[in-house]
Amino acid sequence: VHLTPSVILASEAYRRRAGKPVRLVYTAHDFQLVCPSHGLFDRDGKPCEKCLDGLYRHCVAGKCVKGSRAKSLLAAADAFHWRRSRAYDFLDAIVCPSAFLKEKLDTQKRLAAKTVVIRNFVGEQPFAAEKGDYVLEFGHLSRDKGTYTLLEAARRMPETRFVFAGFGEAEAAIRRTPNADFVGFKTGRELKELIAGARCTVYPSECYENCPYSVIESQLFGTPVIGSRRGGIPELLEEGKTGLLFEAGNADDLEQKLRFLLSSPETLAAFTASCREARFETTDSYLAKLTPLYGEA
Repeated sequence: VHLTPSVILASEAYRRRAGKPVRLVYTAHDFQLVCPSHGLFDRDGKPCEKCLDGLYRHCVAGKCVKGSRAKSLLAAADAFHWRRSRAYDFLDAIVCPSAFLKEKLDTQKRLAAKTVVIRNFVGEQPFAAEKGDYVLEFGHLSRDKGTYTLLEAARRMPETRFVFAGFGEAEAAIRRTPNADFVGFKTGRELKELIAGARCTVYPSECYENCPYSVIESQLFGTPVIGSRRGGIPELLEEGKTGLLFEAGNADDLEQKLRFLLSSPETLAAFTASCREARFETTDSYLAKLTPLYGEA
């Protein structure tokens, strides 16, 4: 379900008419407020910040929405309409799950005074399992998520087993890789055991991420993460303690980080122990930070 900004306009109209102490709080899960395609990426899924100038013509010129000029034109027109309506000006607070997202929203003065960082909370409890002998990527398996970069690194490490869980366009390429296993979409305890049993997980995203749960869940289940230095991913890792970072799209760098971590049982054990000590937002801590945004309402 997609709620349009018309909800904000209706709430503002009610606030004025009734004189009620209503506060409007918006949680931004993507870059919709500054990007017609919602993801700050171009037609190839690569990061793009051209529309941060607020004009949105770049979306049409680059056919950023599914490679279609018509769809891109509609998206740009929609973004321009809601900007002109000043709907987002009526918001009292904009919750950003990452400092990276806040940084991008703050490029527009109409939003900068309203943004606050509160990272996503974790509803799961810590989970432990016997460690296996594999590296794991799970979630959406596609080019923009960096799966092909990981596959390139995997092909250079035939002695290491790589497991891929989830769905996406990269499935065929995974099946063609001798030391890679595609196990399909997993949920519940089966997924937890898969994550907790991995020597490490890899989050190689090449698009701008906000606050990916996959990175949080891996550490919560005692599994170090090797993540790309892109978007909000670096904020979730303590580099050199709970994980490592590499240059997005750079298979050489990723291979180097994988070999470093996997070649040292002592380092891997230390990282694993640090993950189990890592702390993230809980429902209680999240609520404690969110409630004041509503003030006396």
